[in-house]
Amino acid sequence: MREIRWEYDLLSTEANRFSTMKSLALIVTLSLGLLASGLAAEAPDARQAPAQVLVLIKEVQGQQALIAENQAKIDEKLALVAEAIRVARIYSSRGGR
Repeated sequence: MREIRWEYDLLSTEANRFSTMKSLALIVTLSLGLLASGLAAEAPDARQAPAQVLVLIKEVQGQQALIAENQAKIDEKLALVAEAIRVARIYSSRGGR
């Protein structure tokens, strides 16, 4: 029985030690692979960046102008509705109900 116990202890400590080392090696390998793939990714061209930014700025300015026009239309319609409600209240108060 003593021999079996010694073998079990020997096997368990060896297995744990190697599994930790294998895990560490796997983590290091995966980290290096991710790092290499990140470095290999194509970076945008620095010369095209200002031109792209200008295009985006003009697009945003156009969208802001469109939003301002829509807001003016909404305000105008809201004023018409508010006036119609005011007139309706006047007529309803004169109705005597």
